[in-house]
Amino acid sequence: MFTNGEIEYLKEGLERLLNDEMKEMECISFMEPDIVFNLYPKVDIRMLENVIYVREGCEIQDIYVEFEINVIDEKHMYNQQSYKITLFRNQIIKLYNYLKKLK
Repeated sequence: MFTNGEIEYLKEGLERLLNDEMKEMECISFMEPDIVFNLYPKVDIRMLENVIYVREGCEIQDIYVEFEINVIDEKHMYNQQSYKITLFRNQIIKLYNYLKKLK
């Protein structure tokens, strides 16, 4: 369950990501600590240190979001396991539009 403020915070983060206003990865976590959104901005792959060659037309890695759910056991303790779901631009837009409809 998210609070109104948390929904607004996520919506604002997604909006900045979609508008290319984010320059570094940002982590958005919530009062409920087992859910995290990691927001990744566009990256010019040619600027990465360990990259030797980039095929023409593939220079930019587009935005994406990792939705992470950290698993807790029956004793409500973290067991170092998590599920990650990657959202790409079209899914991010759908999530953002959904969050805009919430009041």
